[in-house]
Amino acid sequence: MSEDEFEQELQRNKENIDPLQLRNLSSQHYSHQSPLQQKLKDVSFFSSDFENDNSRKQFCKLVGEVGPMLKLSPEKKKRKESPQKKKQPYKKCRTARTGMTMFQMVSATDTPEKVVAFLQDHGCLPKEKKCPDCSAPMKLVQRTDKVDANQFRCWKRHSDGTRCNKKIALTSESFFFNMHLGLFAALWLLWGFCEGMCNDWFIRHLGLSSSTVVDWLNFCREVCMVCIESKSRQIGGFGYIVEIDESKFVKRKYHKGKPRKCKDWILGGICRETGECFMRIVKNRNNDTLQKYIQMYVKPGTVIITDCWAAYKDLKELEGMEYTHYTVNHSETYVDAVTGAHTNTIEGTWAHCKRACPKLGLRSNFLDGYICRFIWFKLTKSLGKDPFFFLLECISEQYQIKNSPLRNLADTFTNSTSSTIDI
Repeated sequence: MSEDEFEQELQRNKENIDPLQLRNLSSQHYSHQSPLQQKLKDVSFFSSDFENDNSRKQFCKLVGEVGPMLKLSPEKKKRKESPQKKKQPYKKCRTARTGMTMFQMVSATDTPEKVVAFLQDHGCLPKEKKCPDCSAPMKLVQRTDKVDANQFRCWKRHSDGTRCNKKIALTSESFFFNMHLGLFAALWLLWGFCEGMCNDWFIRHLGLSSSTVVDWLNFCREVCMVCIESKSRQIGGFGYIVEIDESKFVKRKYHKGKPRKCKDWILGGICRETGECFMRIVKNRNNDTLQKYIQMYVKPGTVIITDCWAAYKDLKELEGMEYTHYTVNHSETYVDAVTGAHTNTIEGTWAHCKRACPKLGLRSNFLDGYICRFIWFKLTKSLGKDPFFFLLECISEQYQIKNSPLRNLADTFTNSTSSTIDI
């Protein structure tokens, strides 16, 4: 049967079509193709002759085998499109921790005059001075014998015609006093400290020695220490929950290797509702030591949750504190099934604090500085301030008193027998 004869026969029997006759006609016309191809082509060919979906459904019931494939015909019904995946939000790279990006820092420090003006605007350097001899206003001039150095100079003339000629360095009685590097490098060190840059970054990009970088980062941590000391207060209170735990940052793995010199423990606590926390280096974790510092940093009437360490068992019996004490046995579970007590918040705080400390080469005398830096960043976030500008603000506040350099003030905290580290 030719193709024209096949179409004529189809048009004559379009109204009263017999499925068996339809199958015979299609098999004769497409005898050279496979059965599956014949079925598909039969369906796609005859589906165009139906005007609505009801007639198509009736035809599907009559044909049987070929009928289900009619739903996939591209002429009357489009193929089911695969569900579109939701567009994932654009993941930006890690933004700057501080408010100033590196490009902004470059534009703000491209000239020595801009560096001085930037530090003066944030209160780290004085804008004006009075002569200590004649009380006359002094003028800021640049030194000719030294690059990137400024000084205040008194030009007042005395009655005999001579000038006072008193000279005072711009950085005197400031955080940058007696430094051996310029203000440009010092400002970048402060910015990198807030950004969490490693020591190699300062050595490679600023051209500084390793000892200089270590000293200046210690100075920055001392600023954080003094800031935390000035803002320390008790946490908790009636209706607040405080989780308390102790941890050890320096220890041997599997009790192998050289014995560590640092054998101190760190007592810490955090309030669930406010996020305020305290940390204190203690020599031991016996009953008297822990209860003493808990009374010092936790307000009366607080709900305290700890583990089952024996030193915490008498917290309810402390006079005048009215503590409510719950415990969780970590050898059995991490959340008490009856009371729902857990210490997951303080455990997570320990994990974040340990990540902020260097993994290798951590000395015991620098441990309090790293802990202070961690809590200072936590305090900065709770206050909603930018770390870089908040660090400059702390420097300006701590150097308002005359003849009180921060290095001597911070040494009193570092060399003390017990350093208080809390917010």
